[in-house]
Amino acid sequence: MTFGDVLYFVGFHVEYTAVRVGRGTAFWLRELARALVQLLAVVLRPPVRAAADFRAALIHPHRLVGLLLPLAAGAALVFYVRTTLAQPFVLRVEVGGQTVGYLPGEQAFEAARADVQARISGAADWDIQPEYTLVWGAGVQTMTERETADAILRAAGGDITEGTAVYIDGTLRYITTEGDHLRRCLYAVRQLWQAEGTQTDFVHPLRLVDGIYPAVAVTPYGTPIYAADAGTVIAAQWHNHPTASWGYYVEIDHGNGYKTLYGHMSSFVVQTGQTVTKGQLIGYVGATGTATGNHCHFEMYYNNALISARNVFPDI
Repeated sequence: MTFGDVLYFVGFHVEYTAVRVGRGTAFWLRELARALVQLLAVVLRPPVRAAADFRAALIHPHRLVGLLLPLAAGAALVFYVRTTLAQPFVLRVEVGGQTVGYLPGEQAFEAARADVQARISGAADWDIQPEYTLVWGAGVQTMTERETADAILRAAGGDITEGTAVYIDGTLRYITTEGDHLRRCLYAVRQLWQAEGTQTDFVHPLRLVDGIYPAVAVTPYGTPIYAADAGTVIAAQWHNHPTASWGYYVEIDHGNGYKTLYGHMSSFVVQTGQTVTKGQLIGYVGATGTATGNHCHFEMYYNNALISARNVFPDI
């Protein structure tokens, strides 16, 4: 095969391939144009038909009603949906079928319900299950979570009282009716360490919240205090301390290495050296000394070392 034959062979195949590619490209361009024409016909058919129907309706007015009704219905639907979505909605809070107030959203409701459960925790015979319904909220005055929790407790029908909840590290620890006294006491404690240009605070975040609480959750002034076990009273007196006084307190030696101490009493009814039995009345709850409200300050010692009372009384 000569060099000329090679050139002829290459040229022939290049030309043949170019012709095939050209014919294939032309074929697919024709198919694409045909598909576009068909798609355009499908797209334009409804408006063209609608235009024809509209022209016919202009000639025959009774047909115009049939064209305008669907358009009016569609416009009314769009207007209703947009108007409804733009309206403010609130949650109507109910307890036992009784409306107690309104909240702006579900998150606020869950916060109010959690607040109620924290307030009634440990209160026997208290079981409150508030519910809500989504309602139109135009002109409705909503409440805060705390106001809603107060309203829920009022509507529950149990024995309630005003008090101050003490939260430590975000957890409700106890409830007192001496909120103002507690605030003054805490302020006085901080003042001992506060200097000009220095801000002091408690190691554990502490928050006081006034509100409505079950009466059984609040330790009332004058609640009886009983001896944890039999023993001999080794102290029944006032505790002298400038910043951390137990006030009126009683200390009992139980004779088995254990001692118990009961502080902040409003008064005591035993004397030093007196023998007492388990469960015997020894005094009454108060807030004497450095107290944060009515409560019994209870301490336990074993072999003169302070121990946790929960080691002996797990349910305390």
